[in-house]
Amino acid sequence: MKTNRLRVFFQFVVLFFMVSAVIGCGMFSGIKKTTGRIARDITGSGSGLKKKVAIGWVQDATSFSGTDLGTYFGVRLAEDIGRACSDMLLAGAGESEGLKAFFAKNSGRPEPVLLADAGRAMGLNAVLSARILETGTFLKPAGMLWFKGNETWLRMIFNIEVYDTETGAKLLAENLIHEMELEGEEPQHIDEKKAQGLSFLKSAMDEPLSDLAEKICDALHAEPWKSYVTSVSGDAVVLSADKNSGLIPGDTLVVYQSRRVIAGVEGRYYLPGVKIGEIQITGVHANRSEAVRVSGEAVAVGDMVKKR
Repeated sequence: MKTNRLRVFFQFVVLFFMVSAVIGCGMFSGIKKTTGRIARDITGSGSGLKKKVAIGWVQDATSFSGTDLGTYFGVRLAEDIGRACSDMLLAGAGESEGLKAFFAKNSGRPEPVLLADAGRAMGLNAVLSARILETGTFLKPAGMLWFKGNETWLRMIFNIEVYDTETGAKLLAENLIHEMELEGEEPQHIDEKKAQGLSFLKSAMDEPLSDLAEKICDALHAEPWKSYVTSVSGDAVVLSADKNSGLIPGDTLVVYQSRRVIAGVEGRYYLPGVKIGEIQITGVHANRSEAVRVSGEAVAVGDMVKKR
């Protein structure tokens, strides 16, 4: 079955390049995104479970800070991630309050172990932070000979970081630069920070935000689904994964020791651990899952579980 799915995918890729060669660059970006989504759907996540992520921090570091540009940025990014990542769940605003408080206290480089702890408690596979680093205009030479001149362009720079809750390390850290030519009074509206300029910047963000969502999906697609032990009583275990993950009673999960810490360049990190046993899901609820140990060593709070 998997061989057939891969054969269909490769046939689609060949067709994609043939079509893109005919239509040129105009529709290339949209087709590329569609191809990426089909590829992720065909290969699947491997476990059949939904990975949960949350946007912990969104910052507008531009001169438009104080407007609702940052809010628009965060809302649209969440919407694009929801559309692009079929195997992921995005934590809601209420669920993310703990993460927002964490980032408020750690506005610089967050301690990886502490960030991982915050994400693990929420049942997250990954934590995202996003920034608008720059919005402004610049002149670009255009034309030739007697027709030389300058055109006014918009430059927007975005930063996205994706942190793995297993180790606290970054799965993705990237700046995306988006440039486009401006017309009419658009440069003046932006430079003078008028309402029209703010409105234009919001619409101009739509394409790069869609690109950022695709990069996030690609980075997380290769990561396995995982959850964490939040409570233990004898052989009874409670996990941070909830019913939306797709877990059902009877599922067997492999337990990995995930509590050893090592010092790194940017702080302390969790070390990936070895397998110590297995548990079986006995109940799934709105904010947790319950299980019982069926083999191996005793389970402890902080241990990680994956699908067998």
